[in-house]
Amino acid sequence: MDQISLKNGYLKLTERKIKIRMEMMDISLIYNAYSRRSSEDYEDRQVESIESQERELKEAEKKLNLNVGQFVSESRTAHKIGRPIFNQLLEDIEVGKVNAILTWHPNRLARNPYDAGRLIYLIDEGKLIEVRTPSRVFRNTPSDKFMLSLEFTISKKDSDDKSEVVMRGLKNKLSMGWRPGVAPHGYLNDRVTESGHRRILIDPERFEFIKKIFKLKYEGIPVREILRIANEEWGFRTRPKKRYPSKLLSLSSLYKILSNPFYCGRYFYSGEWHEGAHEKAVEPEIFDQIQIMLGKKGCKRQPHTHEFAYTGMVRCGECKGAITAEEKWQIICSNCKFKFAMTRKNSSICPKCQTLIEDMVKPTILYYCYYHCGRKVKPTCSQKSIEVTKLEEQVKEKLDNIEISDSFMDWAIRQIHKDVEAEKGFREDKIESIKRAHDDCRLKLDNLLQLKISPLNNDGSMISDEQFKAQKQAIETELKGLEEQLTNVDNRMVQRAQEASDKFDFAAHAKERFETGELRVRREILETLGSNLTLKGKKLDLQPHPVLNIIKEIKDEVSEVSRKLEPSKWAYTKTQLEALYASNTTVLRG
Repeated sequence: MDQISLKNGYLKLTERKIKIRMEMMDISLIYNAYSRRSSEDYEDRQVESIESQERELKEAEKKLNLNVGQFVSESRTAHKIGRPIFNQLLEDIEVGKVNAILTWHPNRLARNPYDAGRLIYLIDEGKLIEVRTPSRVFRNTPSDKFMLSLEFTISKKDSDDKSEVVMRGLKNKLSMGWRPGVAPHGYLNDRVTESGHRRILIDPERFEFIKKIFKLKYEGIPVREILRIANEEWGFRTRPKKRYPSKLLSLSSLYKILSNPFYCGRYFYSGEWHEGAHEKAVEPEIFDQIQIMLGKKGCKRQPHTHEFAYTGMVRCGECKGAITAEEKWQIICSNCKFKFAMTRKNSSICPKCQTLIEDMVKPTILYYCYYHCGRKVKPTCSQKSIEVTKLEEQVKEKLDNIEISDSFMDWAIRQIHKDVEAEKGFREDKIESIKRAHDDCRLKLDNLLQLKISPLNNDGSMISDEQFKAQKQAIETELKGLEEQLTNVDNRMVQRAQEASDKFDFAAHAKERFETGELRVRREILETLGSNLTLKGKKLDLQPHPVLNIIKEIKDEVSEVSRKLEPSKWAYTKTQLEALYASNTTVLRG
């Protein structure tokens, strides 16, 4: 208690000395009142507004009879340097126009070490005599400067903590497919759900209009005509905001809508593309074509990296290099009917009649995808490219060779299960045999252990340590092998039966799935069809899967069996057909 009293007395004495010194030097304090609120960050959402800060500062001015030159304020974050009003305030202190600051709290002045250091330095130099808040005063004393530095450090820590929380929330939101920030036209920000889980909802008043805008442009309607239709015929108005009322759609806003990949389900945020969970207004393929129609005013960056089904799995038959894919776009001008390729030089205008692509009415857009050798292994490789449709036709031909009917597949799978059931007795006998061998091994191991620990073997005359170790290791290896056999003997037949059933199902439905499936499905089918895929002379070659080779042989036999019966008698001869299948040695062996 005595030490605290002495310390408080010392502080009061120091303040009294400073006051006397200021009176002797006849120094008058000239304040500038500084207020700040961040409009750029999350850090100050809970801080009072600039108006309420200034109200408190004016009350402090009257109550303490302070000489305040002017009240200045700005809406900028203090987490980073570069606030123009704050920098001007420090310049005024440097030249002697101001020598004191009145602020609502020290964290209004600085939340970064650079600005905090400048303020402390000005106090050290005697240019900044006082920093005052409504609750306390900081002057050029060790304790005051320490407390002011502590306040700045706490503010910095508080900002860093909040920034970390916000970044964690943003990452979580991105992982769920929800883009942070203000939703574009046609969508609404969810204001009801808990923060960090807020979704992007469709705007029921405008979303359908946005979809129609994309539809009109895809049909070839010029942008200015779409703008007239939206504003005059539909009565489209933008969503009202706090500071801006609802208004007509502008031409620049319309271009932003048509070139914003958010509407096709993707968005670019924090340096990378993300898949959105919001409802799409347009399909990605249509969005890509619209960007071509817009020319230079379209999306400068593709909304997604195009995926190719067969890259990375086919090699060049000449140089063994990787086969790569390339896509090309061509446009048939609606004005002069001239067909030209989309390149950097003519990405927005017809090279013949100089008509802007965005002004063309329903231009024909052609898309091509080519596969060719990447020429990294051999730059002079002579292999030419092949169009993807022709490549897929060759895949379909190979699938034709193994395609079987559903009726034969059903019979074959039933036959496989019958074979598995017929093997049941053999499997049980084999399991019993393995169990007996396993028991014999356990007995050998026990006898070996008894021999080793026998009193007659104290001197190692019956079995030495090296012999015991070698024999024990051999028996344990045999035991492990028998245990693996015991585990696998029952599963091996079932697994082989399941693999055969899967291959029969593949043979029956692969072609249909290939024709209607997505890129991933077509790629999986080609991988299942065979291995060592090569492309040479525009011909696809592969090493068929052994089971599919057998199914091809079976299909030829099945076709021969089916030709023996008249189609008109099919309803009466299904049992006969199955009997013929069962009597065919090639079919049964397969």
